[in-house]
Amino acid sequence: MYPCATLAEECDPLRCAADQNIATDLPTLEEALQGAERAIEPLLKEIGAYEAEGHEDASWYWAAPILMDRQRYPEASAEWLSRPDLATVWSGGRTEHSGREEGKHWPSHVERAAAVADASDLGSPPQDLRRVMAQMALAGPGTAALRALWRCSDWSLEGYGEARDAAARVAWRIRLMFDLPEVTWAIRGQEAVEGYWRQVLRYCAEGGLQPVLDEYAHVLRDLESFGRKKASEVASGVSGRMCRALGVATSSMKVDKVPKREMVARPLSKESMRGHFALRFAEVRSEDGTEPVTRASQVQEAFNSPFRPFVLATTSVGQEELDFHTYCHAVVHWNLPANPVDLEQREGRVHRYKGHAVRKNLAHTYGLSAMAEDDLDPWERIFERGKEDRDVGESDLTPFWIYALDGGAKIERHVPALPLSRDSERLDALRASLAVYRMANTQESGRSRISDLVDQFSRGKTQLRRCLGESFVDGSGGEQLYLESAT
Repeated sequence: MYPCATLAEECDPLRCAADQNIATDLPTLEEALQGAERAIEPLLKEIGAYEAEGHEDASWYWAAPILMDRQRYPEASAEWLSRPDLATVWSGGRTEHSGREEGKHWPSHVERAAAVADASDLGSPPQDLRRVMAQMALAGPGTAALRALWRCSDWSLEGYGEARDAAARVAWRIRLMFDLPEVTWAIRGQEAVEGYWRQVLRYCAEGGLQPVLDEYAHVLRDLESFGRKKASEVASGVSGRMCRALGVATSSMKVDKVPKREMVARPLSKESMRGHFALRFAEVRSEDGTEPVTRASQVQEAFNSPFRPFVLATTSVGQEELDFHTYCHAVVHWNLPANPVDLEQREGRVHRYKGHAVRKNLAHTYGLSAMAEDDLDPWERIFERGKEDRDVGESDLTPFWIYALDGGAKIERHVPALPLSRDSERLDALRASLAVYRMANTQESGRSRISDLVDQFSRGKTQLRRCLGESFVDGSGGEQLYLESAT
């Protein structure tokens, strides 16, 4: 969880990509790790890792990043580590977790880390130290968070202060996420002989924690207009949103337990079920149901993150004036609204500024070139390239609201309606009226569902004449001219 400025600077995966002069494909994880190892080799020599003698000491795993910072940024590092309230600031005010005994020893861990000044008290380094340091450099939660905040706020890595505190708090929250029972079970299920923290580190590297946090930080900066503030406030604001999303509480739901089929009738019994990956858009209450532990706004923030929950269930209360677009571009209509306006409102929740589908398409088109240029924030360059390449006459909605790509991501509509059911018939009617509704409002908004309009054209002139005739205010014959040009 230690946010190491030296590793963040020297082992930036974007720099690795730029050094390889990529043109057609991304570097593999192994190539990135090898590049990080080459950068780490002289750093380990500087802190005396290869001069240490004695028994193999696993303390090097956590001590080496601290010693690297003490070597490169001695004053700033000593000032940050010597803070008397560092343990509290690092954990966001939490010194224990769920009442567990080991959480109470967190201040002692921080004190021991702060006391490491050189390698004189350490034994010989483990043989795999360089590889583990490379994994920490690319995907250690503390270092990855520090690098992501550095990109989005453009502050100097030499300064610790609020930005370093912000990265440490994000790392703490990520740690708590990996401490959840279902997450622990999933990661421990992998075949590995190393300890759990090594499994988590490998999982973060293979899953690309760094680009996940880079994208998330960029989205949060724009979503909350943090970019207009000074660097320390940007880092603090972005990390605060990250911590709230990562800290969403476990939901406890009551489900009916159906007994086995028997001759004797038995009443249904209630069972409790924990929920992390799918939540209701509502207040989440404690196990006994007496008080809310998570507000609806926090559930929204968590859903608008790359972390859990991945599915959000809501009534019509969530179809207006709320944004769910940052990491979602699919809507499942459990039931259909009565009019096309409500349908448009529902799907408009995931069709917003710099939405998920737009970012996926832009990344597919410009991602390699943006990384090859080694910009501070690759997402800034990606959107700049999309803006530069838009066709003449396209509005400012491109590429921030609209960016279509053949075979790429798009706003998805799912209606689990049975064939020949009432909802199936209603869907056809809604699609017809929605196409005309969008056409009447703005040409741009119809492009994301132009297939709906084409489908209406293919139904024949009679039905199309009726639809267009109803949509025109001026009945002087304009609909006839429009019909002939359209068909």
